[in-house]
Amino acid sequence: MNVSVIIPVYNGEKFIEQSIISAINQAYVYEVIVIDDNSNDQTLEIAIRLSLKYNNLVILKNITGVKGSASARNIGIKAAQSEFIAFLDADDFYFKGRFVDEMNIFSNRQEVDGVYQSVSVHYKSPELKEKYGIWQGSRDVVGMIKPVDAEKLFYSILKGGNGWIHLNGFCIKKESLLRVGLFDEELITAQDIDLILRCALQLNIIPGSNLDKFKAARVIHGGNIIFDLEKVGLYRQVYSEKWFNLMLHSNWDKKINYFLFRNYIISQNLIGRDQRAKKYLFFLLNTIRTLITNPTIFKKIF
Repeated sequence: MNVSVIIPVYNGEKFIEQSIISAINQAYVYEVIVIDDNSNDQTLEIAIRLSLKYNNLVILKNITGVKGSASARNIGIKAAQSEFIAFLDADDFYFKGRFVDEMNIFSNRQEVDGVYQSVSVHYKSPELKEKYGIWQGSRDVVGMIKPVDAEKLFYSILKGGNGWIHLNGFCIKKESLLRVGLFDEELITAQDIDLILRCALQLNIIPGSNLDKFKAARVIHGGNIIFDLEKVGLYRQVYSEKWFNLMLHSNWDKKINYFLFRNYIISQNLIGRDQRAKKYLFFLLNTIRTLITNPTIFKKIF
């Protein structure tokens, strides 16, 4: 049993070496695949230098221009030679023993498609911790706060309040991933949560044995997308709209439909609207407009 670790990168010269080294010597790691998305800094040179030292480091380049992390991850997945796939962002890192728990679970439970673990938050400064905490709510962990069984996972993520699955803490059988489809390159953002939702809906995804033990770290360095409120709003809007439209043509449980509808309406009010009164007005108007243009919603959620 072995794992291919997929690391997409664009202009990651400050972090890519730490990311690669944290993954390359992990037990069960057969290969680390770095996909450079046409960086214009020293990222590719650093990766090539490390590949001369580590035989299981594979360097690929997206030769068709800057396509984004979804395209880069898909290139890596298609090239992967291992039975299992894991992901790592280029500015983050793994802790020692990253895949020991997963391999034990997969070897004893053949029906499991994927396993999610907890991811801690590593701050480059106290100021960033304070700023990040304002937006994130939890300052020390990303991912699922409490374990949720496979049959309730999709609903739990939609409902919110218990976190989500971070890709750094996710490991999945390659054959299962190919079955649900790769990252949606048509989405301009939010391809990660879209994939996680599809996996949660269609596959047997379970928690690791101990979510109190972190397996990876997300690095907060000031350049993270969470500090750009326009991009955060767009992120939620993109995946909420896709899943709202899927809901309109599906026969899901009304509880699921309600939260898809709620998330879609909320997402329409996140971009460039900071005044509270205006926000609530937009929320009300969007709700009315959506119900009028999609009258079948009444039957789906009530």
